[in-house]
Amino acid sequence: MKHLTSPIAFLTALTMSAFVGVACMGTSRDKTQVDSLEVAANDTVEAMTIVTPEVAAQMAACKEFLNNFYQNMWDSEDDSEVIRENVTPRLLKYLRDSYDYDCLDGDCMATWLFFYNTTADVGELKGWTIDTIDQYTYKVVCTYERGDATGGDYEYGVLLGVVKTGDTFKVDDLEEVINRFEDEEESDEE
Repeated sequence: MKHLTSPIAFLTALTMSAFVGVACMGTSRDKTQVDSLEVAANDTVEAMTIVTPEVAAQMAACKEFLNNFYQNMWDSEDDSEVIRENVTPRLLKYLRDSYDYDCLDGDCMATWLFFYNTTADVGELKGWTIDTIDQYTYKVVCTYERGDATGGDYEYGVLLGVVKTGDTFKVDDLEEVINRFEDEEESDEE
């Protein structure tokens, strides 16, 4: 089957190139329409996607949702309540299953997985960044100024899968991708 992937990928790339080429050769009005499309390609043709204005607007809305989600968790005295309101039942189960301490009320969650995953002192939160990976996946990296004598920063990053449910977004997936202290070797899993 791998032999079929290469010709299919080539034909897909050839078709996309022809589409973009023909569209760019049109009138200035046609060029404006093409300019409203963003072609994003990684190293493989299979990763090529066309981002329409509607998709771009949804991605911006997802980033805004995630930024508000993180801000609300950070500001809240009970981040678990913010999490319950903004994650899917699937992720809620994962967070409960990831809680590996005694739980008196039976409803404990590993809420820290959104911000850090270490027992060391991470220090003061300097802030977080949110990068778009694709329409439904976002990388959030939290950076901390370490408060101990070793100095340096602590970085913790997760990939979050976002889904739209009704008129709002929910976080559906969480995967740790960065967990390192500046003075340690790189430990990115990407």
